[in-house]
Amino acid sequence: MIQYAMNYSPASFPHRLVVGLISGLFMLAMTDVARGHGAGEEQPSFDAATTGGGESGEAGMFISEQLSRQLEGVRGLLDKNQNKEAITRLEAMEARSNSYNRYENAILHQTLAYAYATVNDYPKAAETFEEALSFKALPREAMLSVMQNLGQLYIVTESYTKGIAVLEDWMRRAKPREISPQMRVLLGNAYFHQRDYAKAVAQLNKAITAVDHPDKSWFQLLAGVDQQWGHYNDMADVLQQAISVYPGEKSFWQQLSAAYRQLHQDKKAAAVLALACNTGLCDGNDKIYLARLYLYIGAPVKSVHLIQAGLSDGSLSGVAEDWQLLAQSWQQAREPDKAAAAYREAAKRSTDSGDADFHLGQIYVQQARWQAAADAFTRALKKGKLSSPGRTHLMLGVARYYLGQPDTALQSLKAAAGYKDTEIEARRWLQHVRPAVTAAADKPAS
Repeated sequence: MIQYAMNYSPASFPHRLVVGLISGLFMLAMTDVARGHGAGEEQPSFDAATTGGGESGEAGMFISEQLSRQLEGVRGLLDKNQNKEAITRLEAMEARSNSYNRYENAILHQTLAYAYATVNDYPKAAETFEEALSFKALPREAMLSVMQNLGQLYIVTESYTKGIAVLEDWMRRAKPREISPQMRVLLGNAYFHQRDYAKAVAQLNKAITAVDHPDKSWFQLLAGVDQQWGHYNDMADVLQQAISVYPGEKSFWQQLSAAYRQLHQDKKAAAVLALACNTGLCDGNDKIYLARLYLYIGAPVKSVHLIQAGLSDGSLSGVAEDWQLLAQSWQQAREPDKAAAAYREAAKRSTDSGDADFHLGQIYVQQARWQAAADAFTRALKKGKLSSPGRTHLMLGVARYYLGQPDTALQSLKAAAGYKDTEIEARRWLQHVRPAVTAAADKPAS
């Protein structure tokens, strides 16, 4: 039974999130560099517990007037998207780092790291953020900002272990109100990649419950985590919540149906898709899938009504496959005449395969309409591309036998004996038919 795909691919997810977060935090950091530390202004001392290890009680941290002007000039370049020129200037300033105090070096490397990030040079950005932290001179807010961005960069460069370690440390230091739902999602995604599903679920749930309108991708990621460790009940709960927020998102309905299939709750799976179709979310492919699902759960009449409605409103194009599915539905509903009519429509539209004619012939055999059956099997063989050419030859031989044509029946049965799937059955019929051929040959001409 065909199912909707449930696979989630979060590979591109962290990159999109990191770019958005970094761009926003970059502007805040640049504002802090320009405004928060005036030229020549001495900075207060910082305790090791709040700065990542600076020596307690150390004072004299300031930015010189010259460096402040240079950093302001760099910001102007970055504001104009002249990022490469800004990096060139900052790297030249870095070459003179021996002439700066620890605080100036920390601010310089922080700025350079952000500049690298603007040109998507994430490895260099991460390395430079590490250097900024190594000076142990940043104020608490600046330090947390650097840690946050360093963790993000590790994740976007798929260094998940490092990214998790940095962000876990950052979360321990940050106040709860400073931890955005987006950062929880990012950390949850990193846990997902490391297959630490329990921690991933914890972070994603916190993110989703923290906002009134969670992003679609958050639900998708959480459902993906639940799928990966086989928690399909939880997955279904997540998708139900997602549908309550995004009722027009068809993929959520499809994935919820797929989750119920995994739970062997096929009737629920069908009911979910039926509701989606009733709200106008289904296209022709969805309706065909649902019709097949109806057949699978033993609801052929629902399948019939769905297909007929699709043929009527044009959502189904009316190709041979549509009519064949309608015929199968009528057959399961024990309506052979209606099934035969649908197979005839399918056969008209199928010029490159004789399968519809074959199935039509089978119905005629059940009704002992031997000539009609023989004609249908003959058309099937002429069109070719049959699912079972051997069985088609076999059934044609049987029909011809009951029509009193043992010679032609013998030819068809010999052909059927040449196929592995029908060899044994065909030989049994040959044993039955050969005496009739001999008797016909011995019969004196009238």
